Amino acid sequence: MSLKYGVLGLLAEEPLHGYEVKNRFEALLGGTWEVNIGQVYTTLQRLERDGLVRPIGRRGDRGKLLYELSEPGRKALDVWLAQPDRGPQRLHEEIYVKLLLAARLANGDLGP
Repeated sequence: MSLKYGVLGLLAEEPLHGYEVKNRFEALLGGTWEVNIGQVYTTLQRLERDGLVRPIGRRGDRGKLLYELSEPGRKALDVWLAQPDRGPQRLHEEIYVKLLLAARLANGDLGP
């Protein structure tokens, strides 16, 4: 699994900057998947290029750029969450990220 859907799921909760995405993603998986900060920023740039997230300005904390989930990003996340999984995998793969994000986003509408 790529980092893509983990990032989309975290941004579904609230706008974040890259370092917050990294920390929350690692915490979400209980420290079982360590992510390089470069991977996070590359993923955010690709998601922005694809119209799934958008930058929303800079925060005072050293001018870190915040990102928020766009409507197409929310739809992509919903479709991914609704897809059946491939079966047993390692802890840092899709089913675990889906379950953890679904639990965190339970207050929102997870359906397509």
